[in-house]
Parts: sequence; C-alpha cells; structure tokens
Amino acid sequence: MIWALIGGTGTTAKHSELIIMERDPKSKRNSYSVVSYMEALNKGLLPMYDGELSMQDNASIHTMHAVKA
Repeated sequence: MIWALIGGTGTTAKHSELIIMERDPKSKRNSYSVVSYMEALNKGLLPMYDGELSMQDNASIHTMHAVKA
C-alpha cells in the first residue's frame, strides 16, 4: 500500500514523500495492521503534522486507541 500526506493551499501547500506501507507478517493474514499503519504515520505524517485536520476512512487500523493517542 502506498501512503502520502497532501495538504494546504497556495504558499502553505505541502506533501510528504510516498511511503510504502509494509505488510505486518505477525498479522492474521500477513496483511496491514495497526503496527504497519503507525510505522507509515511515523515516516510520513508525524514529521510534517502541525495539528491540522486529518482525514481517514474509519478502517479499523485507523481507529485503534494507539493511533488516536
């Protein structure tokens, strides 16, 4: 899965590099998990995040307590 941060307009526009979200070999189906999602956030979003609105699609890995914290 590929992930990126895109936001702002005009002079405040910003974007991250594309982040390859790795599958979690410890997950039930060698799929994506909260661990792999948090790794992608740490690589791409958190270095650039300054409290702006963040959107996601309510997938279970996006709404886990660890992610919200």
